[in-house]
Amino acid sequence: MKKALHIALKSLKWLAIGVAGLIALVVLLFYLPPVQDFAIHTALKSINASGDMRIGVKFARISFPLKIKVDSLVMDTPGMHIATDRLRGDIAFWPLLGLNVDVREISMRNATVNLGTPDSALYMRSRLQLAQLKGASISLRKSWISIDSIIGRSGKIDLVMMPDSVAKPKEESAPAEWEIALHHAALQQIDYSMRMMPTIDSLACIIPDARLTEGYISLKNSKLRVESLEINKADATYIVPTPEAAEAFAKTHPAAPQPADTVASAPWEIHANRLRLNNSRALYATAGAAPTAGFDPAYIEVTGIKLEVDSFYNRGMEIRVPVKQLAARERCGFNPTLSGLFAMDSTAMHATGFVLTTPETRIGLDAMMGLQPKDAPVSLNLDAMIGRGDIAMLAPPSAAQIVKALPPYTPLDIDAEINGTMSDLHIRRLSAEIKRHIAVNLQGDIADFSSFDQARGNLQLTGNISAGAFIKPALLDAKMQRQVSIPPLSLQGDVDLNRGVIDGELCAVTHQGDVALTAMWNGRRQAYDVDLDMRTFPIQSILPLSGLADIDATVSATGTGLDFFSPKTEAQAKIDLRSAVYNHQHLTDITLDADMAGGHASVKANSANRAANFSLDANGNLDGDTLRWQFNGDVRRLDLHVLALTDSAADASIRFSGRADYSPAIAATRRRHGRPMAVDADVDIASLYFRMGSETVNADSLILDFITHSGRTDAALRNHALTASFRSPVSLDTLLQHFTWTSQALNRDLARRRLAIDTIQKAMPPFTLDLAASGPDNLLSSYLAGLDMSFNKLSLKASNDTVFNLAASLDEFRKGTMQLDSITADLHQHGSYLLYALQLNNRPGTFDQFAHVDASGYINASRLSIVAHQENIQGETGYSLGAVASLRDSTLFHIQFVPFHPIIGYKDWELNPDNFIDFDLAKRHLDAKLYLHNSVSSLHLFTNHDHSDSSADDINLQIKDVKLSDWLAINPFAPPVTGDLSADLKFRWASPDLNGSGTVALTDFNYGRQKVGDFELQLDVATNASGTMRATTALMVNGQKAITASGNLNDSTAVNPFMLDFKMFHFPLSVVNPFLPTGTAKLTGWLNGTMDVVGSMTDPQFNGYLQFDSTTVNVTMLGTPFRFSDTKIPVDSSIASFSDFQILGVNENPLKINGQVNFRSLSDPSLKLNMTARDMQVVGSKKQPRAQAYGKAFIDLDADIKGNLRFLSVDAALNLLPGSNVTYIMADATQALQSRSNQDMVRFVNFADTAAVAQTDTIVTSGMMMDIDARLKVSPNTTVTVELDPSGNSRVQLQANGTLNYTQDFMSDSHCTGRMDLSGGYVRYAVPLIGEKSFTFRQGSYVEFTGDMLDPQLHVNAYDDIRANVSGDGNSRVVNFDVLLKVTGSLNQMEVVFDLECPDDITVANELKAMTPEQRANQAMNLLLYGSYNAAGTQTITSGNVGTNALYNFLQSQINSWAAQTIKGVDLSFGINQYDKTVDGANTSTMSYSYRVSKSLFDDRFKIIVGGNYATDANADENFSQNLIADISFEYMLNKSGSMYVRIFRHTGYESILEGEITQTGVGFVYRKKLSRIGDMFRFMRKLRPRPKEPIALPVPEKDMP
Repeated sequence: MKKALHIALKSLKWLAIGVAGLIALVVLLFYLPPVQDFAIHTALKSINASGDMRIGVKFARISFPLKIKVDSLVMDTPGMHIATDRLRGDIAFWPLLGLNVDVREISMRNATVNLGTPDSALYMRSRLQLAQLKGASISLRKSWISIDSIIGRSGKIDLVMMPDSVAKPKEESAPAEWEIALHHAALQQIDYSMRMMPTIDSLACIIPDARLTEGYISLKNSKLRVESLEINKADATYIVPTPEAAEAFAKTHPAAPQPADTVASAPWEIHANRLRLNNSRALYATAGAAPTAGFDPAYIEVTGIKLEVDSFYNRGMEIRVPVKQLAARERCGFNPTLSGLFAMDSTAMHATGFVLTTPETRIGLDAMMGLQPKDAPVSLNLDAMIGRGDIAMLAPPSAAQIVKALPPYTPLDIDAEINGTMSDLHIRRLSAEIKRHIAVNLQGDIADFSSFDQARGNLQLTGNISAGAFIKPALLDAKMQRQVSIPPLSLQGDVDLNRGVIDGELCAVTHQGDVALTAMWNGRRQAYDVDLDMRTFPIQSILPLSGLADIDATVSATGTGLDFFSPKTEAQAKIDLRSAVYNHQHLTDITLDADMAGGHASVKANSANRAANFSLDANGNLDGDTLRWQFNGDVRRLDLHVLALTDSAADASIRFSGRADYSPAIAATRRRHGRPMAVDADVDIASLYFRMGSETVNADSLILDFITHSGRTDAALRNHALTASFRSPVSLDTLLQHFTWTSQALNRDLARRRLAIDTIQKAMPPFTLDLAASGPDNLLSSYLAGLDMSFNKLSLKASNDTVFNLAASLDEFRKGTMQLDSITADLHQHGSYLLYALQLNNRPGTFDQFAHVDASGYINASRLSIVAHQENIQGETGYSLGAVASLRDSTLFHIQFVPFHPIIGYKDWELNPDNFIDFDLAKRHLDAKLYLHNSVSSLHLFTNHDHSDSSADDINLQIKDVKLSDWLAINPFAPPVTGDLSADLKFRWASPDLNGSGTVALTDFNYGRQKVGDFELQLDVATNASGTMRATTALMVNGQKAITASGNLNDSTAVNPFMLDFKMFHFPLSVVNPFLPTGTAKLTGWLNGTMDVVGSMTDPQFNGYLQFDSTTVNVTMLGTPFRFSDTKIPVDSSIASFSDFQILGVNENPLKINGQVNFRSLSDPSLKLNMTARDMQVVGSKKQPRAQAYGKAFIDLDADIKGNLRFLSVDAALNLLPGSNVTYIMADATQALQSRSNQDMVRFVNFADTAAVAQTDTIVTSGMMMDIDARLKVSPNTTVTVELDPSGNSRVQLQANGTLNYTQDFMSDSHCTGRMDLSGGYVRYAVPLIGEKSFTFRQGSYVEFTGDMLDPQLHVNAYDDIRANVSGDGNSRVVNFDVLLKVTGSLNQMEVVFDLECPDDITVANELKAMTPEQRANQAMNLLLYGSYNAAGTQTITSGNVGTNALYNFLQSQINSWAAQTIKGVDLSFGINQYDKTVDGANTSTMSYSYRVSKSLFDDRFKIIVGGNYATDANADENFSQNLIADISFEYMLNKSGSMYVRIFRHTGYESILEGEITQTGVGFVYRKKLSRIGDMFRFMRKLRPRPKEPIALPVPEKDMP
């Protein structure tokens, strides 16, 4: 037994030794390379043959104990590819026996892992250049892994994730319980990209360096701990798809629903003691977005990111992120720094101590929001100060103007304190303020605000705006900003919310008025009630340019429903404008009422104001497919200028009624057919009136019809003898589309320099147009009458179907004195050609010179032809000429003239049959052959070609004795110019080189029968070898060289490539005189100057000077010459500078000019000048034949003028100084003033009127806009006389003083204010057969201007001293009457009242007092017309007096006229009167001759006045001693203004019946002073001692009773 046991043990021993040896042998064999190669080959063969997996190895070795070397390892399975160029591993052998794996090192190079295919849900391509693991220990028993370090370098990972269309099976496996410790990990140069539509378009991240230390993962306990994670210089890009792309992708790639995970898992607990992100970049953008200026939410790019987080913690819902620092710089420049603590648990989220700072901004935030589903607590405390610079960076470009308007150095302060719960929120404070500009505060309580239908609460709003201009860009466009102002105002509001009902008030208060808004909205019922109340609200402080001011109005609206087309909707609205000011017009009681109920609506508007007087009403239905409305209106007056609808004075009125049926378009659906829009309307205008300036439209019985539907659009107008109709067989939408197509076709052809008639015709809509009118009784005739135009008959017919046709005729057209009897026009399309013919025919005596004119031709895509023919009334041909122009290949312009025997200026000419002018627009190549000549004149234009150089042309122009008058005869309105034109020019043009020379002469040049002179222009141009072009020119005037210019035009080697030396010496200014309007001025002298012209031909710059030489300008109307200073006027860079440049007046006192005239832009020169004059005499001449003024006039002037040809600003002050005594001679009264319209498109003028020529030369002119602020002061002791006829017998003399202020803005709105006091003067006029009348102005008369310069307020009192014979009680006597003329009111609505006084006769004076004003006026008219006084109680013997007094008055006026023209140096007037005298019952006729002589001496300071009479009923001694010198006075002015003077006088006159005729002698001192108010009188008395304003006479009576 023992032996057997021994044998068994021994056997087992050897067996064990054998097994061990066998194992050792196997191990030894395994380390042999052939064995390893065989084993690997066998294993790979078996694996590759067993399934879908394919593994390939190029080289593999395992060395003792367990070192692994593998080269070129490849493993492929469906959906996966793994490969590496090199795999190295070192694993400890013996720990494997204890189920422990100790890895000393594992490394891979160029490893590749690919998962999925491009169509699979997961598609990954990754490659890693180096992956290395060191010091790993794995315990399979304890599920523990410990790794010393992991390094990954130079890797690229591309991942695409698609929605999975296949549902994944449920994962029922329990989670693993491994624990992993990683002491160090590093990633270098890792490039990661990902695409996961529809969420992520692309996500890319480049990590140059990332390091992790002491990491721990417990899969068992779901824990992750990291001591430190640091990433440096990362670059991440996150691109999100556009919503459209995401939606489209989701439709084409639907995702299958995935089952929920049924395996319960504990939440992960994550700790990170230190997280760092340094110097990194991130981009967040929308796909396809391009960065815009400023902050763009669709393209956020952040650089310099620095993030520091310590003690990061997260476990499920619980998270704690203490941000120590977060700093970054956004692309727009925003550079914030953030710190704070973010924490969250299952109950709430907290943001504690968050502070964001920039150099301009600081924002502090503490906030909490509960996460409970109900009554979650909420709190917010915000304290922010945001700088304008940061707002500017973050604001979108569209808000740039808003940000720019923000106050520059004042931040936006925001303060908020909010707490409560989601169901009960308390807004303790929510305010926003920009100090000194705006402040707004909101507070209140809201319950259940998450649901509007359940929300309840109250909100109060208070605020004020002290400087709100910066708000305008946020609300208005640039144009409206200039028209709107935001005044200082305070705001106060209160809003109640109650389960879907909002009820509130808002009040805005200014310093002048307020506006209150009360409104209610019920969301459940869609009910509303709105009231707006304005109480004298100063709307002008908000809309200063609107013309509106001080609105007192209410606006109210109530109703239910918002669908106005529903029959269930009800609404009532009312606007009641109680009072408002619009353009200085007071408007009252304007109302607008609107009602809607049951699908029916009505609107009414009424106004009874002077500027807007109208009544309008309309009613109709709003439900159904067709809206049927009736309307009528009576616009009694609309002042369009006051209402700011026109810039000039205009008013209109209209009375109309009508109806309209409207069916809106309905798109087609499955249930119903579509329907286009349909309209059927007619309007009956009973009366229409419109006036603007001289343009007036006045019509009645005007009927308009319009109808459109799917296949028809018709419009018609009827007005007496005027009918017009337009018909088209298409709908309105199609018609409008055709108009768009036509416009596009025209624009396209014009851009191509062609006109495709057939294409344009096809783009036009099919239509027929008919217009017919005749006589004066129609709308068109009424309009043309205001333009001084008329016609007898008009007809126009046009149609477009397969071709376009138009025929028009106009009979007896008149413009002023010109008449055209018959005008016809015909246009007819023929394929791609448009044929036209125009004819003008006149009967004898209308337009004889152009009795018959016709023009005809055609137009097509590239050709235009015209032939014109004109004959006078005698049948003589004035001109017959034509041309054919074509454009070949879009670049070659070709023209040929026809016929070959033309007639020009009633003369026969010859034209070469092969004539042409070609110009290549692209090559700038000219070719011509034109020879036009007659027996006297010729014009020859031709080119010679150098065959050796096809690009060179010799251009020759030869003109011989061409009569300007012949060629200008073509134009009926040509200027009156005559002269002979000759030229001989020869140039060689090889673009860009130009060489040549020649002369142009204009001899015997006359304008308006005044000789201008003889002119000759010499020109020489040469281009040298280097391409520099040099030009030399000279202008000869009357045989003398006056202007020269020479220099280089394109010297690229010089500092100034364009350089001309321009000189002007003794250029005669007299050549300008014929072009000046007749009778305005005459120039003498010369103009000198030297200029260096640099820059370019299109933009020349001038440097040098100008100088007047012995220059005077004699202003004809003043009869006064003004002499120009000979001071040089420097010109620098095209700026002429004036420094005390003088224009000398009569008394050698100058007008000084300072400033600059800038003509750098020749088309738009600008100026800035200051003009001053002191005591300058502008009138100093005696009466001359052509002068319109004579006498003496002295002025002070201060004026500033600046602007350009479009906008000119004038600020001037003119003072007419004391001592001025100027007389203005008006043209003869027979020269009637003719009104003209400034809006005429074409004006027929006489070219002798150069002003009219200048205006007519351009059909449409923009004109100059002027801003004027002028002040005119007329000083006391100035006399202005206006002679009403050339003889000077009828005249008005004004002794005035005062100040006028005149303003005019750029819109030509003018305003004149001021007052002109009349201290003296008279009106003297002569009426044939009645005689001369003279009214003397009384002290206190004045003219006041209150706005409209042409409509001043008049307060004029004047009298005429008339002597008449009065008899009573058997005796008669001569009595002096004062016929009074009182003028009041405005100039346009003046009131004239006549009255009568008798200061020298108490008896007659008492009679006059007893009369009514009407009776006194009648007596005054009797005296004026017949020289008689007829009153109760008096007898006037009038037999023979009526006729003889009229005769004597006529004789008197003729004598005075003769004296005024013959006797110089004194003022002399005569009077002749005949009257009957009764003494003791005996009647006798008496003749009375009176005279008055005045003479001014010593510069008008001393004046002598002598007057008297001679009566035939007095004896010679009485006439000589008492009557011949009855009045004498001496006046001496103590100052120049004439406000103080001494007067010595002797006066003889009839006092009364009791006293008879008495004589007064005295001396007086007169002081004149203007008083603004009563208080000035007492100051005046304190200063100068009390004395009366009127002269004080110390009479020494010498009674001589008859």
